[in-house]
Parts: sequence; structure tokens; C-alpha cells
Amino acid sequence: MERKNSQEGITLVALVITIIVLIILAGVTIGTLVGDNGIIIKAQEGKQNMVNAAEEEKASLQNIENVINEIENGEIKEPEEPTDSTIESILKEGDCVWYTDANDTKQKCIVLYGPENENYGSYGIQMVTAYVIGDVTLGVSQDFEKSKEVYNNVVTTLNTAAESYRKKDDGIAELARCVGTIPDNPNYDEVEMYTSDDEYMKDYNNLFKGSDQKYEIDYNKMQQLGVEGNNYYWIASRYVLSSEVATNTYATSFNILTNDSLETSIYSTLCRVVDDGRTFAFAIERPRLRIVIRLKPGIKVISGDGSEANPYTLAP
Repeated sequence: MERKNSQEGITLVALVITIIVLIILAGVTIGTLVGDNGIIIKAQEGKQNMVNAAEEEKASLQNIENVINEIENGEIKEPEEPTDSTIESILKEGDCVWYTDANDTKQKCIVLYGPENENYGSYGIQMVTAYVIGDVTLGVSQDFEKSKEVYNNVVTTLNTAAESYRKKDDGIAELARCVGTIPDNPNYDEVEMYTSDDEYMKDYNNLFKGSDQKYEIDYNKMQQLGVEGNNYYWIASRYVLSSEVATNTYATSFNILTNDSLETSIYSTLCRVVDDGRTFAFAIERPRLRIVIRLKPGIKVISGDGSEANPYTLAP
């Protein structure tokens, strides 16, 4: 009897253990089937991937079909040429550009006349130095005849001074001129000779060139672009002024314009004739030189973005 009870007890324990094992196996099996990475989820993902691949293949086939149709209908367009880096396609008015002058000094310049300008056909692309670059003395102190000659030839004198700063062999600039000359004809100086009805001027009529407005083209453009003008510099135009210089004393003054004189009406006088017969001549040193550079066509922009902080750099 005791042996029989022992055997029955062992059988019951084994049964319980078996059930527990089966429950564990069932749990693992269910997790494998329906868990986050289960067989069913994987099967669903695989199905969706097949659907996506089929859609992509369908789209690719449709694109191929479209290209074939365009070829058959003659609708294929020529590929666009890449944008080149010539100044004509890059530079615009107001851009900043580096220019290395004849003294190997790096000058910051500002595009004054660009491809968008209505006179581009005759002006080309021209840029003005951002600051003055050299000293030029005009007139000869106490030498009336020499100062008169300087006055009459001031356009040539200032343009020659400007050209001395152009590097002739760099392949970049084809001309340099003084601010205030005519952009497409800088050496033009056909100005009427000055005449006056004043008795004290009768011996000086037709000896001095008269006033002109050549400067207006450059000056107005610089004002339009907001080009800095605080430096005191020559402008290659003349202004004749008859005025009272002292109480009941009148004189006629022959002046060269500066940017300062356009704003203050204080002129740089080279020669003066007074109504009492006296003449005066002056040497004017304080205004400096500011130049405009005309670039050769077809040169390249090789770096920079044209901003004040990062001007364009040019190359032949």
C-alpha cells in the first residue's frame, strides 16, 4: 500500500511539471508569432515592402516610357550650358571688386557701370576706386601763366595721373581715367572759352576754358549707388565764378571741381583776376586722385561674392 501511494504522488508531480512546461512553450510560441518582431509582423512588413517595390518599379517604367515618348515626339531639350564666370555674367552695379594697381597695391573698387546699364554698349564695365589712391597737385603758386596752362589742360593731366596706376600687362584693365571725365570718351574736353562783359576781364577773354558739366555723369551715378565720397578728391571739370571777394572788390576765379566743392560751393581756385588789375595763381595740394577703371571684356571672376567684406577677385 505504501509503495502505491508513492508512485501516485510522483505521477501527479510529473503531470504538474509537464503542464507548466507546456504553458511556457505556448507563451514563447505565441510571442514568436505575434510579438513586435514576430513572424506575423515580419510577414506583414515583407508584404508592404513588396508593394512599395512594385510601386517604385511602376514609376521607373513610367519615366522610361515618358522619355521614349518625348524622343519620338522630338521634345527632348538641349541641356543648358553651365553659367560661366565672366564679368559680363557676374558683375552688377554696386558690387565690390579687388584691383591690384601698378604699384602692386590692392585697391577695393565698386562697379559704377555694369552690364545692366543702358549705355553698356559704349561704357563697358567700369569701376571706381572706393578710396583716393594718390596725390596730385594742380596749379603753380604765384605763376599765373603756368597755372592757366594747368587749368586749361586739367583733363589730360588728371587722366594721365590715373593711367599711371593702371597695371598695363595684367590683362584686367584697358583704361583708367579720373572721376568726372566722360565714361565713353574720357579725353573729350571741347569746352567753350570763357568770355565776360566785365571791363577788367577784357584782356583775359578767350584765354581760359569755361565751366562744364562733364562731371555729372559720374557724380550722379555715384550718388545713386551711395558710393562713399568723404575723401577729398579732384573731379575733372571746371567752374568759373565771378563774385565779390572783398567789400566792393570783385574777381573772376578759375576753379577745378572737387567732390567737396559740389557740396559746399568752396572751390579750388588755380587762377584769379581781380577788378583792380591784379592776378593771382595758386598751387592746390589737398585734393587727391580717385580713378575709374574700365575692365577688359571676357575676363573671369575667380573668387569672392561681391560684398564689401568679400569683393570679387578677377583674372584674365
